[in-house]
Amino acid sequence: MPGVSRRLDGLLALAIVLLLGAFLLAACRPAPEPTDEPALVQAETACLAALYVDSLPLEADLYLGGEAMGRTPQQLFLRPGLYRITLRREGFATHHTDVELRCGDDQTLSPRLHDTMPPTIILDDLPAQVTPDEGLKVAARATDNDAVASMALHVNDTLLHSVDEASLRHNIDTRTLAPGLHEGRIVARDTTGNQAAVTFQFEIVAPSPTAAPPTRATPTSTTTPPASVQPTATPTFTVTPTSTPTATPQPTATPRPVVAVSEGQISLMIYDYERALYTDPDRVGHPYPLLDHERVGPPVRRTYETLTLRNEYLEVVLLPALGGRIYQIRYLPTGQPLLYNSRVAKVTPWGPEDQGWWLALGGIEFALPEEEHGYVSAEPWEAQVSRGADGSATVSLHILEQSRQLDARVEITLHPREAVIHLHTTLRNQSHRSQSFQYWVNAMLSPGRHGVGPDLRFTLPADSVTVHSTGDNTLPPEGASMPWPVAGSRDLSRYGNWHNWLGVFAPQLRAPFVAVYDEATQIGMVHAFSPETMRGHKLFGFGRDFDHSVYADDGAAYVELWGGLTPSFWEYTSLAPGASTSWRDTWYVIAQSGGVDFANANASLYARRDGDQMRLTVASPSEHRWRLVVSQDGRELVDQYFSLRPDAPHRVSLNVGNSNASLDVRILQSDGAMILQHRVDP
Repeated sequence: MPGVSRRLDGLLALAIVLLLGAFLLAACRPAPEPTDEPALVQAETACLAALYVDSLPLEADLYLGGEAMGRTPQQLFLRPGLYRITLRREGFATHHTDVELRCGDDQTLSPRLHDTMPPTIILDDLPAQVTPDEGLKVAARATDNDAVASMALHVNDTLLHSVDEASLRHNIDTRTLAPGLHEGRIVARDTTGNQAAVTFQFEIVAPSPTAAPPTRATPTSTTTPPASVQPTATPTFTVTPTSTPTATPQPTATPRPVVAVSEGQISLMIYDYERALYTDPDRVGHPYPLLDHERVGPPVRRTYETLTLRNEYLEVVLLPALGGRIYQIRYLPTGQPLLYNSRVAKVTPWGPEDQGWWLALGGIEFALPEEEHGYVSAEPWEAQVSRGADGSATVSLHILEQSRQLDARVEITLHPREAVIHLHTTLRNQSHRSQSFQYWVNAMLSPGRHGVGPDLRFTLPADSVTVHSTGDNTLPPEGASMPWPVAGSRDLSRYGNWHNWLGVFAPQLRAPFVAVYDEATQIGMVHAFSPETMRGHKLFGFGRDFDHSVYADDGAAYVELWGGLTPSFWEYTSLAPGASTSWRDTWYVIAQSGGVDFANANASLYARRDGDQMRLTVASPSEHRWRLVVSQDGRELVDQYFSLRPDAPHRVSLNVGNSNASLDVRILQSDGAMILQHRVDP
């Protein structure tokens, strides 16, 4: 059929012309331009590309087109296409990069951000007047959003001393200076060359036996510290190091990191309760002082000796004279405090019923041998310092509790390059009969600032709790059980939903940890422990309607995390004559993780779903290189090695589509040993 054949030949020729035209049109089409919205190509395919976005320094805000994706480092799984990656971090110039991804790609992006912010200098208080023979001890330290390269001290425009580090100490020889007013200046430079300076003045005066005590000079800064690293206001006190350990020289070129230990003093404002103390000889077996609340005097200033442990991440101030307490823990990368400290410490009516008072000072206290803060939280404890072969430092706090003859020893250890405090506690019965007692450690927490707000979150891995006490009449009474965290219509894991005071015990935990995290300040603490030893866990907070003037003059609130040997304040444990018990637990800082869903002594995990994206954050109080494996319905989604530090958690973003299946998250060592395993429900 020749007619049909001719028609087919014509159609074939037309098809060839159309295909050739389409090819030429595609060849002339310009390359796609990145836009503010991700330009997804081949959206219909299931094939993905992997993009690992890192930055120097870490913790930069990451944007994919115009969409916020969290902070670096991040692992993204994306469909093929051209993307604009934007990195922003305070103190650094905004960085833009265009990345084209193809099916099956595995790319890494690690730009170094350009530092534009000068360092911040913190200068210790100086006397305004000194005599020629006194000398002037100058101590300053600098922080920077990247790294401090050097510090220098000038007096009257003459360079006296310089160091290539972030801490400067120098004793100015005032014998070489003429009487009169002099000006000092400390200059800090970062690795990019940005510079900051603070100036101070001091006067050389002739010695006088009747001279008034010197006033304090106030340094003047020529730069404004960035808000993100400016220390939060804390109670007025001065820690003055009187000794600094010197590390033993090592044969290697790189010195071994060593935890610094220093002795000092702290000046506190405390209501004058000591004048109101008395003893009652009729109370046999209770040798500790009672208190007449009517005789408590107005605030007075008291000075106490301190011991301070310091490594790269934490500064831990111990106050042996007042209960052997850990007075403050400061997270050095941001200067944020973790513990509540009363600016003017009050004596409250709380405490053991037969003692009737408790000093609301703050920190972490050790309560023995009765519930409700015990007898010894304001008693002096002995303190002794020892060193570990790894550069760690341990302060051993010791007291012999008089009413039960219980010898109590708490060893507090800080290792180099860790944001974790290790506690090793030992109790020994020194009496000749069995002793019944309670022991609790109580952390008074205010993460990141002085006072907690509505964005504080509690992580208590329990389905129900037992009410110890409450001022909220919408909740069950003392001794009753209630569901956790949602009671009625309120999510009590968020402190903003607390109306009045509430204390609950959680004797049945699904995992051996409890945690608090403030979403506003992006910092919190995790308490990890052995469930076989520490069987009691209590959470306490005041709520917004409580009269905070009972314990503080400034209205600042805090929360308490308790851990004890007994399930609640209603039970006691015992030790036979000469017997002892010992256990270990840890308290560690978690920062910039978003929160805590699950934790153990090694790491914490936080997971949040946003549409099709599941964002995971792994944080640790130590420096590690681990392996992350994430699977869903038996299908492996992620298998990668990653590094993290206390100030640099690891983040990964997964595209889970509309699946409602749970994720199985495993964190492993390189040898396959399990670090953490958790199931993330949708």
